[in-house]
Amino acid sequence: MASISDKPQPAVTLSPREQLEAWTQSDDGGKRLRRVPPDELYAYIREVGLADATEAVRLASAEQFRSLVDLDVWRRDRPDTGRLLGWLRAARGSGGPRYLAKLRKLDVELFELLLKERLLIHDLTQEPEPATGRREPFQTFDGYFLVELPDDPVEANALRQLVTDLYAEDAQYAQRVLTAVRWELSSDLEEHAYRWRSARLADLGFPPLEEASTLYARAEPSAPLPPASLPEAPRSLPVLAETAPDLLRRALALLPPADSGRVQAGLVVLANQALVADGVDPGDPARAREILDRVQATLALGLAELSHGDAAQAARLLVEAALKRIFQIGFTATLKIQWAAERALWAAPLRFPRANVACLDAPDRAVFAAVRRRRPLYPGVLEAPGAPDRPFRTPLDVAAARVAIEQAQRKARLLVAAGVDPAEAEPRFSPYSSLYPLGELGPSDLFLCALAREAAGAGWRVAPLTPHELSSAIAAIFPEGGPTPRESIAERARERLERARASVEDAQPELAREFWDRCARRLEDEVGRFVAAHAPLPPVSPFKVVPEER
Repeated sequence: MASISDKPQPAVTLSPREQLEAWTQSDDGGKRLRRVPPDELYAYIREVGLADATEAVRLASAEQFRSLVDLDVWRRDRPDTGRLLGWLRAARGSGGPRYLAKLRKLDVELFELLLKERLLIHDLTQEPEPATGRREPFQTFDGYFLVELPDDPVEANALRQLVTDLYAEDAQYAQRVLTAVRWELSSDLEEHAYRWRSARLADLGFPPLEEASTLYARAEPSAPLPPASLPEAPRSLPVLAETAPDLLRRALALLPPADSGRVQAGLVVLANQALVADGVDPGDPARAREILDRVQATLALGLAELSHGDAAQAARLLVEAALKRIFQIGFTATLKIQWAAERALWAAPLRFPRANVACLDAPDRAVFAAVRRRRPLYPGVLEAPGAPDRPFRTPLDVAAARVAIEQAQRKARLLVAAGVDPAEAEPRFSPYSSLYPLGELGPSDLFLCALAREAAGAGWRVAPLTPHELSSAIAAIFPEGGPTPRESIAERARERLERARASVEDAQPELAREFWDRCARRLEDEVGRFVAAHAPLPPVSPFKVVPEER
């Protein structure tokens, strides 16, 4: 292994568009581009977009082009023939031997599926020429077939040109294709094409599902690390500089270019395994990008667990230890958060026990939903309201999620001490599931219902409100025409929460304050503003009227 510098190596980072231009605009006639592994070339074309990468597609070899089609036009086990036609249009240009070689390399079943879906073909040797239909017809050069084109002029022109090109390449081959289109079953064509394509994807590094699933096996940082087995051919990931976590970027920058390229080649292998294990088709660009981002983030998390954030140590690990094991260590860290969330729901009063659904307010519900996913994610709500969930990247992310889970547990114990127990409330709310779906009820709903009943003179009891109780509660809670709860009501709620907090060993003072602040905002936003405007309460309001007879 080459030595690792303490300072980042100077490197020129090209954007995906610049890299494609460098390959296509060199004076070697595309030789450099044709040496690029097809899945790497596809990653760059996917980032730039097919419409802006036509020159690269035209310069690609027939083998590369077939791989590009394999990677992009399939949606699970069915080809998207519209996408296939787009690739053929991008590859054609002015035609010529290079394009005809690409046509010959593609599976004939794909041609037949494309033509079968979009053309009406009449064999003039077997039937009389049909009357002119609604679609534009044209006759093949040999006079054997009459082909009716689709209505879309762009598509019609592309398909006419394709049939013409097939005849120009080999008339007998074209005749066999058009004959097969008339008689072959689409299901048989799809099955054969899919089988060929699956075999080629395996050669590109997309392993069988059983092997790919081992990527997500549990691993402990204290266990010995297997040695590295990086690919010999270096790669360059087009989105690495944009999306890779800081530690991974810094570690790669400390490596010599050849080692950095081999590590990126190893990342491609990991991403391909993840695509297979998660059932994501490589031709789905948004999901493929999402998987690559997650693989990079999880690898960075594993590096951080092993190197304690030291970039030089992380760089050594990248070239000395198996990337798969480093990834598994990072993934195990997220699994531990997932397990902590599952234990919390069972150990603490965070759920309605009979229905077995969580009793959480919106922010906590978002936290638990994110970390309990099959592949746990960092809850975006911990960064900003409305922020999307994202992969875990650092041990700080793991610690923040763990703290959020622990705070939810403390809050649940605090509320039970304050007289809000989901287990006791469940039978009172269950009969009114159309108004109060248990899966949407949170602690603040229960607390506010009990507070409203107490304000109405019905005593503290976590239960829905009758019409009389609701009108009495609104009059007691809100001053005439004002949306903000009376200070006396707020003080009563704060006192109850503070007494409960004093009886719960690990409940910090701010926990009670934050919970009441949320309840007060809900009272103002979801009740008070509508009462002041003499408008019906919104569906999100904690107060829904139930019949008097309970």
